[in-house]
Amino acid sequence: MLTIPVCIKAQEETPLTFHHKTYTKGGSIVVGNTILGKHKSKSFDHEKTSNDVVDMVYVDVDNESSTFSSSSAEINLPKGTTRILYAELYWSGLYPAEKSTMRMGARRAIYKKKGGREAAVNEIKVKWGDAPYIDIKGDIVFDAKGKSTFKRDSPYVCRANITNYLNDANLNSGNFTAANIRAVRGKLEGGSAAGWHLYMIYENPNNSPKYFTTFDGFRQVAKDPVEITFNDFKTKTQGQIESTLVMATLEGDTNIKNDQFAFYSAKEDKYVTLQTPNRDNTNFFNSSITINSEMFLNRTPASTNTLGFDLLKMKLDDGLIANNAEEARIRFKSKADRFYVYFTAFETEIEETLMLKKNPEAIATVNNIPAENIQVKDIEALVIKEVMPRVEKEELVADATFVNDEHKIEAPVKVVETTLKVESPERVYIKSTPVVSNAVPKKVKKKSRIKKLTVRGVDSGYYLITNVFSKEKYASNWTQKLLDEGYAPERFVNPRNGWIYIYLMKTDDLAEIKKERNRLRTKELFKEAWIGGINR
Repeated sequence: MLTIPVCIKAQEETPLTFHHKTYTKGGSIVVGNTILGKHKSKSFDHEKTSNDVVDMVYVDVDNESSTFSSSSAEINLPKGTTRILYAELYWSGLYPAEKSTMRMGARRAIYKKKGGREAAVNEIKVKWGDAPYIDIKGDIVFDAKGKSTFKRDSPYVCRANITNYLNDANLNSGNFTAANIRAVRGKLEGGSAAGWHLYMIYENPNNSPKYFTTFDGFRQVAKDPVEITFNDFKTKTQGQIESTLVMATLEGDTNIKNDQFAFYSAKEDKYVTLQTPNRDNTNFFNSSITINSEMFLNRTPASTNTLGFDLLKMKLDDGLIANNAEEARIRFKSKADRFYVYFTAFETEIEETLMLKKNPEAIATVNNIPAENIQVKDIEALVIKEVMPRVEKEELVADATFVNDEHKIEAPVKVVETTLKVESPERVYIKSTPVVSNAVPKKVKKKSRIKKLTVRGVDSGYYLITNVFSKEKYASNWTQKLLDEGYAPERFVNPRNGWIYIYLMKTDDLAEIKKERNRLRTKELFKEAWIGGINR
């Protein structure tokens, strides 16, 4: 038996890290399906059969010549839903070759792979209802091709944001189909597995305020547990809290036990192993698709054994997460079997005050204003104040900050409150109009002071920061521009707000970094460069 050093294994995996977050009144939906089975269209319901004994074929249920694999699932949005805020499609599979065969030798099974591996694993087709397919080219989250750790099964994971497509389709209810997802067919050593899932966050003013976040990557869970921490939220202060987890994994064999999932209980100060009616706490990942503790069968094919592909959404038990909690921790663990985890999402109820601070656009939902009538650049600044039971003033003045979301350029703003909305004796919402001196400047006045920040998980030091972004695409564009100019940019992310900081230098020598900042500022590209004292 070949033992792979832990350091090599870690280098060849992709950590599960933050990808998206939302604060809104609404909820989430997850649907998905396998794209492999024993039959092209029939369900596979032999619940005790492992995927390594099945001669896999592509599931293909759409009767269209343009696809070689296809499966579908039904989506039903709750009444009162105003729009889809976020929709990310993921697909994953084990794909070392097009086919794999097995024959019995004198002492052991002999496996042989056939056919080359197609490079475009991130190009698939999707359609909503009876509409024609559209082509999707996603981002590759992970691809094990050429990695020694995963030579046997060569897994991959891709994702694509299809929010606009679903909103343009006036989505309400019906079937969503994903096609041309690739995986190895036949009999693979350890078994083949593949599938897709769609995770959606919708806006609904009838729901309570919630925090949603997703993490993705690719980690093998074997002897060493894998832990994830969710933060940048605070649960509501009173009452029971509804919290939900979503997970997608590969290779959770139905007949091999000792894979577990646990949630950290602050009250008990330990991880608590979880289970559902369809998932035992000693065999949690068991090749099934379950939503809210029930087998999700509104899909085609509706196999109860999805042969190594696991997808689930589950509510946490009451009391497991406390009021005013600012962190949630989960842990994946296995003793006898190994499985791959590549996606997880967490949602929990929060106070409306936090929702509005984090997402001013949510004012549309709170005040029942049609979202299409609200534009981010026109949203009034929202100042939320906790006040004494008796409100004595109807007009106040406060300092605030106007933020250009594309570039996170901050400018001083004087906020004049004009409308007082009293929701309760303890809480007042003040709807305000920002008044900016000389309008919003295109260029912020250069700052020479050191801005001190506390950023968890980042090494202490002085950082020469060239730009800060709230969106990955802008951060990537800026990084590429610096690379093209011959610089070597690096980054860190503040987990409190998801902002991405791009910097060129990190040191403990303040005099040295000031000198470099002043030198860079002589160039047009770096006129706004500044020094951040991180965790100093």
